[in-house]
Amino acid sequence: MTLLVISPYVQGDVIMEDIVSHQKDAGVLKVGEEVVAEKQYVDMDVIMVGGVWHQKDARVDEVGQDIDVQKLYVEQDVIIGGGVSDRKYVVVHQDGKDQTVDKPFAHIIAIMVENVSDQILVDVLQDGKEIPVLQQYVPLRVSMVEVNCGWKKDCYPGTCLKTVTCQCVPTFSGSNCEIMSKLPEFKTCEASLDDEQIGVCGTEVYTNKNEVSKIRINLEQSYNKPDNVKEYPEGGYLRTFRVGLINASYNIIIKDTGGSISINEERICTTNPGNLYPHDKIQCQITLPFTTGLKHKQQMEIVMVGKTGGYKEVLKEDTQDKQYINLTFTGQSKSQKVTFKFDLEPPIHCSEENTCCDGSGSCKENSTPLTTLKDITYIPIVNLFFRGWSDKDSDISEYRYKVYEVTSNGEGVLQENEKPIMTQSSISVELAQDNFNLPHPGMFSIIGEVVDTASNIRYCRAFVLYAERNTSIVFYKNVTAFGTTNTLDHALWRTDTTNNITINWEGVFGNPYLEQHNLLARIRKSSLPDLIDYINGNVSTAGTQNKRGIIKFQYVTKPFIQRASTRRRRSLDPPTDWKYVHNLGNRISVPPVKHGDGITFWMKAEDYLGNVLTDYVYILADNTIPFISDMVFRKNVTGPRMGYFSSVDLTVRDHESGIFRIEFAVYDTTGQPNRLIDPPPYGFYADRTFGIGAILKWYLPNACYPIFSVNIEFVDSGKDPIFNSNRSQAELSGLNPKKVYKVELYVVYENRVKSDKVRLTFESGEYVLGSGGKLH
Repeated sequence: MTLLVISPYVQGDVIMEDIVSHQKDAGVLKVGEEVVAEKQYVDMDVIMVGGVWHQKDARVDEVGQDIDVQKLYVEQDVIIGGGVSDRKYVVVHQDGKDQTVDKPFAHIIAIMVENVSDQILVDVLQDGKEIPVLQQYVPLRVSMVEVNCGWKKDCYPGTCLKTVTCQCVPTFSGSNCEIMSKLPEFKTCEASLDDEQIGVCGTEVYTNKNEVSKIRINLEQSYNKPDNVKEYPEGGYLRTFRVGLINASYNIIIKDTGGSISINEERICTTNPGNLYPHDKIQCQITLPFTTGLKHKQQMEIVMVGKTGGYKEVLKEDTQDKQYINLTFTGQSKSQKVTFKFDLEPPIHCSEENTCCDGSGSCKENSTPLTTLKDITYIPIVNLFFRGWSDKDSDISEYRYKVYEVTSNGEGVLQENEKPIMTQSSISVELAQDNFNLPHPGMFSIIGEVVDTASNIRYCRAFVLYAERNTSIVFYKNVTAFGTTNTLDHALWRTDTTNNITINWEGVFGNPYLEQHNLLARIRKSSLPDLIDYINGNVSTAGTQNKRGIIKFQYVTKPFIQRASTRRRRSLDPPTDWKYVHNLGNRISVPPVKHGDGITFWMKAEDYLGNVLTDYVYILADNTIPFISDMVFRKNVTGPRMGYFSSVDLTVRDHESGIFRIEFAVYDTTGQPNRLIDPPPYGFYADRTFGIGAILKWYLPNACYPIFSVNIEFVDSGKDPIFNSNRSQAELSGLNPKKVYKVELYVVYENRVKSDKVRLTFESGEYVLGSGGKLH
């Protein structure tokens, strides 16, 4: 850049009373001539009263001649009143001559009125001579604007004004600013045991490891020099200033129960620079072998320590040969620790310490270790609860569970299948419950896991039986009594009136579903350690005593004194005064009944699912024989069904038990018996009635021809006839509950001859959902 000087002044803030003008990177004009400035001038305003001007890193002109300034000037404004200017380690010009100042001047602004400038304990030049100033005073001709005590008093990185007391920058303190208050920063601070459990500084880590083979430490510290510490000037009383991290170490402390210390080892990181070699960052990654066995409730503390420090190299006071000494800083230590607490014992349930109930008898609500509340259900939804668990050391962390299907192993024992059908990974301690859906009916095992913070696990088990809605008790056969005749309409007749009556119901009741799947068998013991098994529910791991799925029998005997001839078949209301049968027995003995009298024997069966089925039977005594009269034989007669046959007419009576059947034989002249052509069925009765069905039974006679079919027709009901292939009984369905039905039974023989019809009137039962039907 070229500046054209029209007048003796430049367009700027420079006053030129002589013939010299200079600016940064500009051509300087002298009376129309161009002078090139080869170095950069400082952007400052300088008032030049005399013929001398000087600034940092600048070429200075005096009376048209160049004077080389070899040392650094301070970036400050100086007003020079005379021919002398003095600064720290600079060339001072007076009358065009160079004078060297060897002592460190302070960074000040001085107003020099004439040829004299004085400072505290510095050499002041006047007329080219050195004058030592031994005291702090200001002559009349010198005005001291600022005083720095850097020579006599070492304050870096601080300053002192007017006195010798240091004013330290923030994060430094002390009489010489030698104390550092800024702490190390932990960028990474962690430790791990066997590379499995990692702890970050400032945390507690619970572990269940009783043996540790190695400890890994990962530490990274840093120190950033405060922003307010300025760079020190070169060439003065301070030659070196360095602060940072000077030490990194760690302690391994093992504390026993109660806090006593059994191990305390301090180790230094591989990088340990010391005060003379402070670092901005120290990294420490170490793996240590560890062979000490650990016990329950011990804790390991890994304490990581970082320390700051440094030094400054200063000019030794009152030396002429510039000797320097090292002054160290007093730094600060900072420690952080990782604590590993050893919990080697799993959670415990209140039942194991008898703490589920307090001394007043108040018990914790539902303290079963693992419960589904309903372990027998007809719906797939299961509500699961963990109750009564605690951990004195590390506290409960979470609950987990797995669901297994339980099936028979073919040896009469139930066991869990190998793979779970469902896994729940975590349930919060606050919630301690969950719900899930079972995929299909069956027996299921739920394995609960109670996990503490140290990862100790305690197992518990519960079972749930998900049964089909239509699972019920069925009748396999009738109740029998020794010494009685065939059953007709719930009646058992006997002729013995002196001996006790033995009633037998073995195999009468059963639940096919429970029996087929063997769901009440013993459940195999779990291989899981310290498992608390299901103890309070209906499902027992020892198995449930049962007979074909039935777990309870009850009975009642009632007197029956009506004579058979006047007795009507009717529905009876079940009694309420039931008696239990011990050990699931299958027979009892009752006193005999007199001729013409009887008892009503009630039996009730209850299965594992809570289904109940009742039945009754009359046991009646009749020790008189039937009365037969008016027997007439007609031979060689004709009739509508057959063209030619013989017949027998007779009258049979019995006033007690009634006529069950009539048997007779016809012999030809050679003495060979003949058979009847078309006898009707006999003993037709309703064996069981349900809400929507009934079981009808009868007896078939001997006849001349084989039976082609046995048919049942409904009278006045509009229902289709039944062609029954089972020739001794028929199962009816699709009936209406509590309705009276009339049916007729007859036989069709192979010669297509039909027998006479036998009529039966019965009433269907009451429909009871889930009970297997109420029978009458």
